[in-house]
Amino acid sequence: MARAQRLPAEGDFRSWICVSWTLTAVQAEVCRSWSSSGIVVHPATAKGHFSVILHLTTILVFQLIGETLTRSFGWVVPGPVLGMALLLLFFMAAPRVAAVIQPTAQNLLSHLSLLFVPAGVGIVGHLDRMGSDGPAIFLALLFSTALSIAVGALVFAGIARWMGAEE
Repeated sequence: MARAQRLPAEGDFRSWICVSWTLTAVQAEVCRSWSSSGIVVHPATAKGHFSVILHLTTILVFQLIGETLTRSFGWVVPGPVLGMALLLLFFMAAPRVAAVIQPTAQNLLSHLSLLFVPAGVGIVGHLDRMGSDGPAIFLALLFSTALSIAVGALVFAGIARWMGAEE
């Protein structure tokens, strides 16, 4: 049903969406009706998108497993941290799977800054509270940052000493 991919006409945004995001035959049919040029994504492109979805699903399933375990047993370890540890163990047991998922994970990490946008929007949304609680929040951030740096330095020095590194 799918024909070879053809570049959309310049400025044809809907055609660009069809070329970039088509995954199913139903979506290809929608794209064909959107664009008079009848653009349909090549099946190989759809397969690439499917593998990214599968990789992200794998990562999220391990997060869900970690979250389920921590809530079920009342552990104090955050679920995503436990899920990441389980994912690491899985990757150590199956290095070929890790090699396959690595490009998707690397791409996700390269766009990690986008995940901070909701936090920024939340701050702007509660800007009125920053006036009343701002100094306390600032001091808490300052203290926790200084404490994190100090603990990190002490851990580094302890491990360096334990490994026998010279000062």
